[in-house]
Amino acid sequence: ARDATTPWILGCDSFDPDEYDDVEDLPEICLDPDAQTLSVLNAHADGETRVCYITLYSTKASGKNGVELTQGTTTDVHGTSKTCITFIVCCATMTIMHLCHLHVPEGESILDVSLDSDVQPWNRHDNADDEHAMPVGFPLLCHNNNVDQNDHNCMDETEGQATEDQYLCTQGEGGELTHFFSGNLHAIDFRCSIGTPLLAVADGIVCDVRDQNNLTGVGVSNLFQWNSILLELDVDDESRYTGEVVDANNNGGGKKQNYVQGGPLFVEYVHMAKDSALVKEGDRVKRGQMIGKSGSVGFSPEPHLHFAAYRSRDPTASTVRVRFHEGTNTPFLPTAGNYYNISGIAKQDGLSTGR
Repeated sequence: ARDATTPWILGCDSFDPDEYDDVEDLPEICLDPDAQTLSVLNAHADGETRVCYITLYSTKASGKNGVELTQGTTTDVHGTSKTCITFIVCCATMTIMHLCHLHVPEGESILDVSLDSDVQPWNRHDNADDEHAMPVGFPLLCHNNNVDQNDHNCMDETEGQATEDQYLCTQGEGGELTHFFSGNLHAIDFRCSIGTPLLAVADGIVCDVRDQNNLTGVGVSNLFQWNSILLELDVDDESRYTGEVVDANNNGGGKKQNYVQGGPLFVEYVHMAKDSALVKEGDRVKRGQMIGKSGSVGFSPEPHLHFAAYRSRDPTASTVRVRFHEGTNTPFLPTAGNYYNISGIAKQDGLSTGR
């Protein structure tokens, strides 16, 4: 929910610190025992929007006009599953957002409600148009395509593996679920079956491998544990001129050349299946080589691949846009709601493009 216009939000109120004795002791997540509501408070006068992830466990809830909110599930590291509802809320400074009514079972107290939360300032990307000059290969093995993804004789590794001929992009750049932070803005999510082969999108070296976790679902705690492979790709250090744009930060109001830059490029494959990595840190990989299998580990509502690119391997690095390219096809950037394969868009609004 970005603001009070979100259909299921109960409403918003301005926060007046003069109405309270000690503002510093006020909780960010509020349960009202009289109204039986869940709310979030941003009492910071710093002008910063707070991003709030809140998971409500095993309790039903309803939003505006009494519409019942759909429950999902989450599974912890011990394999224990619970029903839950997770709210993702951007709460403006000095604002109270009333999220939902809680359906507390008869005989129980609202104090018995189980919650997890993570609240942080909104770390926005400082250059949303940043794009790397080098297009990369498609990260998922596609079945029955006329362009060979396995230029390096890796077919033995992928034979018999779960594949599809096209993959739905479920979240693209700036997606409202998780792709609005600096570290995720340009990430692309593809829905894919567990076990789908993950392919190196270029020649490079393996920087990091994590494949020991098995938790899944939309619980807030899953935001901090996942499985992934990080590659540093072999690239030429070059820049490609793409035209002139108005520079919003130019006090003179003039124009500035906008470059699509080369330089270092790292790519990360997230949510891979437990114990599925076929490479280790320090290994060299070739474009099209199978490096692991997709999964649904971490903060994941369904099996999918979260693919992101960076100019640095620093854990706080911002993402950079990359386009996908195979053979002679035009480089493309997937957008949510469309199906893609190595040739580009395969289906748009339910209609096949014939690729």
